[in-house]
Amino acid sequence: MLALAQGISCAETRVTLNRWPAGCGRNTYLAWQDGFALADFIIHVEDDTVPAPDCLRYLEHCRAAYARDQAIFSVSTYHREPCAPADYYRIGRRSRYTCWLVGLWSDRWLWARDDWNPDPKRYACHLADRVKARGLQEVHPLLSRSQNIGATRGLHVPSAEWHRQHQHTEHWAGALNLPSGPYFEAAPALEVVSGATAPRLSYCITCMGRRHHLQQTLPRNLAENSLPEVEFVLLDYNSPDGLREWVRENFAPELRSGKLAYYRTQEPRYYHSAHAKNTVHRLARGEILCNLDADNFAGREFTEYLLRAFSAQPDLIIQGTGDRGVIGRVALVGHWFHQLGGYDEQLQDWGHDDNELVARAVRLGLKHEKLPAHFTSCLKHGNEERLANFPPERRAFSQRNREISAVNLAAGRLVANAGRRWGEALLAND
Repeated sequence: MLALAQGISCAETRVTLNRWPAGCGRNTYLAWQDGFALADFIIHVEDDTVPAPDCLRYLEHCRAAYARDQAIFSVSTYHREPCAPADYYRIGRRSRYTCWLVGLWSDRWLWARDDWNPDPKRYACHLADRVKARGLQEVHPLLSRSQNIGATRGLHVPSAEWHRQHQHTEHWAGALNLPSGPYFEAAPALEVVSGATAPRLSYCITCMGRRHHLQQTLPRNLAENSLPEVEFVLLDYNSPDGLREWVRENFAPELRSGKLAYYRTQEPRYYHSAHAKNTVHRLARGEILCNLDADNFAGREFTEYLLRAFSAQPDLIIQGTGDRGVIGRVALVGHWFHQLGGYDEQLQDWGHDDNELVARAVRLGLKHEKLPAHFTSCLKHGNEERLANFPPERRAFSQRNREISAVNLAAGRLVANAGRRWGEALLAND
């Protein structure tokens, strides 16, 4: 490997050799630190990534085009979805950090450096969380300018077949005979595909086996919330009922515009409410986060109520009460959610995770406001549907969760998941 690096002849080469195995996260930190000591823009290339012939030209264009756009954290070269030939030179934005082959500016590095993952083996998921929490985005080509070939021996790649389905792309510039020339500079279609402005309010929805509820609530919620300050973030928690296909077939305009953000994980076998909610909240970009169960309606008047309430008093936590169908509708400002450590993932039975979050928030100093009764619209159904996707031994009512919560509150433990990784899931890149 050392001889290969030293043998590069197309550019000036400087090789740094670590004398001990530092781990991926620590190595990345040290490499970026060295790179930014020499330049204001660096290109991070992982060893399982192949650039397309025009990849550097694309990065060169983006370095200049987005240098002053502080809403953009990084330049991704990867995109898995197919696109039409007319879109081969278009550039979009998304709320992610894709680590495989990426360009970065030195001014963005300053805050990332000060909030680096302490785990020496990992860095990308932590950095992606920080990017999303700050409402930042990456730009990406609609036709991928890189290919991931890491089908084996990867830390997050369980099998070659999994890699083929989720990371390998058949739609990339390296597989096409594209014309040469400075076409990125001249292309008339360097337009942003989705808006750069982060929303003020994110509705956070999780779904496992509840597509039939979303079919009634999601179209109406989207139709009644045309305000640009609002996004809906949907986490498909390995839903077995064709949720992915239904979303793709029915909400293409909303997905393209960013009004609806859809993520999917294939990891969980059963529903874990606190983990699912934490994951989707950490994917959201809004300043205000509102959990919205799949069976809940949230119209424009409710949205305007939340925006007014938090503009007047940011130190609020708002919760639906009384009716079991809306107790899970909890809203608070994002930085408070993160400061509280999100929902407590120790609570694995059904119920009480929402009340527990509110109880810690109130003890931390937030004001608890009950949701007005006219904003409590939801679908009515029995507990059988609520419990169906929990493991059999976890389908009891929330007594064990209440006991865990009581112990933690008595001990003054107001920050959940302390010392543990939380709200993380391996997301399918499709």
